Amino acid sequence: MLKIQSLLIAILFTCVSAYSHAETPDNKSDTGQIQAMFTTYMAKYNGYLQTGKFDSTNDLYNQEFVYMSNSQAARTMTPVEFMQQAKGFLDTLKTRGVSAVKWESVNIKPLDENVAIASNVALRLRANGKVYNRVGATYLLKNTEQGWRIAAFTIHNADNSMTFN
Repeated sequence: MLKIQSLLIAILFTCVSAYSHAETPDNKSDTGQIQAMFTTYMAKYNGYLQTGKFDSTNDLYNQEFVYMSNSQAARTMTPVEFMQQAKGFLDTLKTRGVSAVKWESVNIKPLDENVAIASNVALRLRANGKVYNRVGATYLLKNTEQGWRIAAFTIHNADNSMTFN
């Protein structure tokens, strides 16, 4: 009986370890690399909220990418054009008391060898830690020689973000 219990415990431990490993992407996998890119993305935005300057060393976007939102038609932009627009938007958020942004969820689905989709929810936070609002964003991503980059994205209602299996 003790052998059977030990065997069952060993099998359970192995299953839990395998599941935990499968759910925690490492930075060598595509999902892990994309997750790291979104960590950099949030650090870049929070850096601006705190210092008024973007870290220019971390490229997140293709040299040209498509951006659209409920209030803006789809258009092709360069990272420089988008950062100018983002500065104005973040400055407006700061005047409304937003001091940080963090991911509530990041959902990544590789579609092919060098193409993926991500649908995330961001929380915009006041200095006291209370949520100012939630926003969804869905990204089409391309793996380039420089790593994963945003090829297109849209901002949308957080409740319409997608989750993937």
